Amino acid sequence: MKYQSIFAVVLFLLSIIGCNGNDYEIKTKTYDFTSLQGSELSDPSARQVYFVLPPGYDKPENAAKQYPAIYMLHGFKSTYSEIRSWAEIVKSESQLLHGMGQIQDMIVVLPHAGTSLCGEASELECGSFYRNSSVTGNYKTYILEELIAKVDNDPDFRTIPERSKRAITGGSMGGYGAIMLAMESNVESSGSGKFRSVASHSGLLSLELALPMLANPPVWARGWVNDHVIPSLTAAFSERESLGLEYDEATGEISKNEEVWEKWLENDPLTFLKDHGASTFNETSIYIDCGESDELGFAEHAQVFFDKLDELGIDCTFEIYQYTFTEIDPLDNIMSGHAFIKYRVGESLKFHSNNLSRAE
Repeated sequence: MKYQSIFAVVLFLLSIIGCNGNDYEIKTKTYDFTSLQGSELSDPSARQVYFVLPPGYDKPENAAKQYPAIYMLHGFKSTYSEIRSWAEIVKSESQLLHGMGQIQDMIVVLPHAGTSLCGEASELECGSFYRNSSVTGNYKTYILEELIAKVDNDPDFRTIPERSKRAITGGSMGGYGAIMLAMESNVESSGSGKFRSVASHSGLLSLELALPMLANPPVWARGWVNDHVIPSLTAAFSERESLGLEYDEATGEISKNEEVWEKWLENDPLTFLKDHGASTFNETSIYIDCGESDELGFAEHAQVFFDKLDELGIDCTFEIYQYTFTEIDPLDNIMSGHAFIKYRVGESLKFHSNNLSRAE
């Protein structure tokens, strides 16, 4: 849907302002992950995890109550402070939507999945892309095996340890990670995957469509792409083997190392979907959105991925959105761009709540 209602805009602004209620609570806990050991780029292997807990969670009368869980994956260059800001937005959106009766009680889990590849070791701000790599560490295993098991078995966080009560969501790199992990979880387990529902906000869903931006970044993003994004993708997808991207300014053609490209395609959501078909989302409901003004061109990714889902007969809730205030207001494009995707989490919270409340 191209245009949002005034009501949706009001919800967006309220999510920025936040709510005054204190019913929701953010807690943190540190776990040590063996999947991240052995790589200097993932040191320390002990990671702090944020939890957004529903109203009354610590009340004595709820001591035996268990809750559905949503795993929320962060984007590229996210320090702990950035993940904390996502947690604050989740808390604010949840407070608002819960008060309106639009979501059930759920626990939202926000892990940290950054590496020190292109920054200070203490910050761990470069992207792992949630892949297993001998260079950066085993972040796919970290999420799918270790994190979920640790949370499900931790008495401090009473999650329901069942696929039917578990979801995954993310934005940008996290939107990529959520889709890839949901698909891989289903295919590699012969259909009995980890998640009842998956949501991607402005995710990187086609490496082929991303190549023009990677080979010839816009001026404003050139340093960020060349110094941070490409090294991280190379470390995650081809263990530092260079893709050798070259852009011919005269013809607009892009050349690359085809052997390395094959390794990249093993980590490409669209290729994985084409290769595995309907089994990729076996009994997993899908939500995908992207802003029409996304500066990285990810709206095209979302559309092409949705078109393939539709061709395969796989249901998906899909939206390319454009916030509109006036004919000339520059906020229209800004708020429909990549920087504001964290304020879309309310949409996936509602989507997951609806799916996690369904009987199997």
